[in-house]
Amino acid sequence: MAEPRRTFLVDAAAGPDLLVRVLGPFALIEAEVTDIRLERREERVSLAIETVDLGEIRSERIAGRLRALPSVRSVGMAWRSGAISS
Repeated sequence: MAEPRRTFLVDAAAGPDLLVRVLGPFALIEAEVTDIRLERREERVSLAIETVDLGEIRSERIAGRLRALPSVRSVGMAWRSGAISS
């Protein structure tokens, strides 16, 4: 059985250093990022960043740091168990 995952959904204004800035909070707490998906639409970027589940406190800490970034417009979180049936 795989580990549970947490996905951070970020909507932000596009910018040349956006990805580096958004990944900063994950690096600060040494989160294990397992997947990143990015979609750009005109001047906006939608990111889905998946990590091994960090627990509620650490996840909220990352979400708070993401919300504090000037270019970030919204942050959401989703959780899923690691069990995937084939």
